[in-house]
Amino acid sequence: VDFLADCCKQWENTADLGLALGIRVVKIRIGLILTKDGGVLPQMERPVRMYVGAPLGSGQQWMPWIHLDDIVAIFCEAVDHTNLNGPYHACAPNPVTNTTFTKQLAHALKKPVWPIHVPSFMLKMLLGEMSILPLMSNRTSAQKLIDLGFHFKYPTLEKALKAIYDK
Repeated sequence: VDFLADCCKQWENTADLGLALGIRVVKIRIGLILTKDGGVLPQMERPVRMYVGAPLGSGQQWMPWIHLDDIVAIFCEAVDHTNLNGPYHACAPNPVTNTTFTKQLAHALKKPVWPIHVPSFMLKMLLGEMSILPLMSNRTSAQKLIDLGFHFKYPTLEKALKAIYDK
């Protein structure tokens, strides 16, 4: 088990201690939050803006993402509706690979993408242990939220990026 998975498991186990006290526990597993002024997007857009945007590693790793407005709505839903219990994946219902994400981000910024990939070994040289983060793959599903009737304002990456960059 890797560090992040172990950390999440410990966090969720600790949160479950509230169940013994009769406290409703809702665990929100957060995807990459997209907003122009923070989160992961400014770091991801920097190489694209500098005309060196390219998929990372194989480019096939899944990236669970979510627009800031939708993550806020999910937390409000969790607070307001007592029918929510347990874990939920707070990610958009249409996940994309790193290659697709990079291409759509470049399109939104009206910049090109290099037809080559940044090799994993280069990321390890540049980022050290932190290189694990852009190379991780997790194809999560928001189906549990959808089944409860949650409506995503930004279900597709294209729509989310358009809202962020066309302001």
